[in-house]
Amino acid sequence: MYVIQKEKHTIVGDDMRIKFLLKKIRTERKMSLEELSAKSGISKSHLNYLERGEKEPSLSVVIRIALALNIDEKELYEVII
Repeated sequence: MYVIQKEKHTIVGDDMRIKFLLKKIRTERKMSLEELSAKSGISKSHLNYLERGEKEPSLSVVIRIALALNIDEKELYEVII
């Protein structure tokens, strides 16, 4: 059974957690929310919600973000065991 812990940006299972790394990757690439919004077609406010863990991204949003950042979708997540 999995529980989503939004305040920590993690999804918790029996033995693992999955962390969404959008803000970390975006800031490492020195990209503003405005730039990512323009490249991905996702609103700045929605990206901000995702970075703060207030919303969970759909698969299509993850793909659009990954394409805009020029990375593989799996790079947006970190599995913690």
